[in-house]
Amino acid sequence: MIVFSDFDNTLHPHADEAGFRRNLEKIREFRGKGNLFCIATGRSQASFGRTWPDYEDYLDYGIFDNGAVCWDQRGELVFQEAISVRIAREIVQRITDKFSDEVQLVFYHDAKEWQELDQDVTKVRCWTKDVVVSQAVCDAVKAEYDGEVQSFVARAAVMSSLGWIEYPEEYVSFVDMMSVRAGKYNAVRRLLEKYPGERVVTIGDDTNDLEMIRGFDGYVMQDSAPEVLEIVKPGHVVGSVGEVLERETE
Repeated sequence: MIVFSDFDNTLHPHADEAGFRRNLEKIREFRGKGNLFCIATGRSQASFGRTWPDYEDYLDYGIFDNGAVCWDQRGELVFQEAISVRIAREIVQRITDKFSDEVQLVFYHDAKEWQELDQDVTKVRCWTKDVVVSQAVCDAVKAEYDGEVQSFVARAAVMSSLGWIEYPEEYVSFVDMMSVRAGKYNAVRRLLEKYPGERVVTIGDDTNDLEMIRGFDGYVMQDSAPEVLEIVKPGHVVGSVGEVLERETE
């Protein structure tokens, strides 16, 4: 069996470090029975590693930047999908022309966050001061670049570890933009080519998890976004990742 789990507010319940540690013990038990456990997160590898420094001890694969990048347990790149620097610059120009003081842009490549756009990127993140602005940015990107770029809105977020941005507390939402060939669902499907016939379970809580949950045997957290809660049957709404791992290996 292979389990793919979101990280923030799924495997890692914020403000509940004890709950996170309990989940990690369940992962050890799960993998000890010959199963595979993988993360599928919107975070970059650098951001993920700052939050969970010893993650390599628990994961078989890490899917980062909302499905744009996949690394194996040995730290070797499995695959990557990028937005060309040309398209990224066009998008940035449109966003800054229209929203200017309301946004801050961050660029991702080589597993890190960057202030400047100077090469192809695995993700563009547009931080905003209002979720209404985030939705407007997302709509504008979809209208112009639907065949090349996919995007989604994170409704509530806390900026951290971006020292070049002044007054980070003012930014409360963001839009993530990745190649149309990325996305968690596409990444899971691509990785599964290595494991034909394996049973697959997915776990998530937010709109960037929707297709991954819908496309496989999906579970969602009790405090998931409404759009996520409505796509699963009640028996697949759970309180923790550990609960899923226990249930699936009984």
